[in-house]
Amino acid sequence: MKKLPRKQKILLLTTISIIAILIFLTTGARAIKEDIYKEFTCTCCETSLLDTPDSCLMAEGMRSSIDNSALKYFYNKEKIMMDSVKKFGIPSLSRKEQKMNIGLKLINDTTSSFPSIQFDQDFVELGEISNSKGLILIDFTMENNGTADLIIYDVKTSCACLSASLIKDGQESLRAGRFSYPDGWNYIVKPNEKIILRGFYDPRITSWQTGSVERIITITSNDPMYFERSVRIAAKLVP
Repeated sequence: MKKLPRKQKILLLTTISIIAILIFLTTGARAIKEDIYKEFTCTCCETSLLDTPDSCLMAEGMRSSIDNSALKYFYNKEKIMMDSVKKFGIPSLSRKEQKMNIGLKLINDTTSSFPSIQFDQDFVELGEISNSKGLILIDFTMENNGTADLIIYDVKTSCACLSASLIKDGQESLRAGRFSYPDGWNYIVKPNEKIILRGFYDPRITSWQTGSVERIITITSNDPMYFERSVRIAAKLVP
């Protein structure tokens, strides 16, 4: 068998080595991403990102974000985890011990820059009201007490009788109801900036109801401690 010239031999060995490294990196990268998928729960389906089907847009978006972080941090698992938690929030982590450990790390890491959503109140008691009463407006003052932009991804309510909007400088956002905002919608609150979360409650829509009721407005954001934050409105409906 004829021997290859030295240069060709070196080129062949180099090519084989590169292919082997690429296969190793691809396999290892997939394993790292799958390990991280396991650590997060889809906030929509409440199942592991590893098991949530592609048909779930929320899970697909979270996986895509992890994939981008993996490339950004060259598959450093710790950095990918921290970056993803800042985007999805601590409640999206699957394991209790991870929530505690990463939460403490974020709080103690003075170099970390992240948003913090705060309300002046998270519960309003309307008292006794007629179920035929007209529209009632309830305002909550919301502030970003963090050091990075607070990005609100969604606002939802628990009942068709309640809608909500965000108001800044007199300008009202798209009004939200029981269903999610369109894909790609977001609303930015700068550090130390205050806005109004306004609830629009119309008991006439559920006029058949009487007795104690509670309605909820839920905000989804990039606050790492509270990916989802809710305020509640209670009333006692009478005819």
